[in-house]
Amino acid sequence: MPFAPFTGVNHHKQSSLFGCALLADETEETFKWLFEQWLSCMLGKSPGAIITDMDGAMYNAIKKVFPTTRHRFFSWHIQKNLLEHIHSIRDANSEFLVDY
Repeated sequence: MPFAPFTGVNHHKQSSLFGCALLADETEETFKWLFEQWLSCMLGKSPGAIITDMDGAMYNAIKKVFPTTRHRFFSWHIQKNLLEHIHSIRDANSEFLVDY
């Protein structure tokens, strides 16, 4: 079962677990439902920012439920995907990874 933690920073700038859920699947509808429940628990106040992996279903649900929230991707996922998809550039230019 996918685990969905809601973590953030409290007023003392300490990492905090605000809530979590176990999901039956990772579809857009499931994420939409989860975010709507979270929004209800937060009395309608959307988070200022969300950082997630590059899941398309989650991305679409965030746009629908939290339209004013800044959505960013984990840099680890960006770097992993970049290195997997730039074979031709990396192979043609040995200095690319050094410059990157």
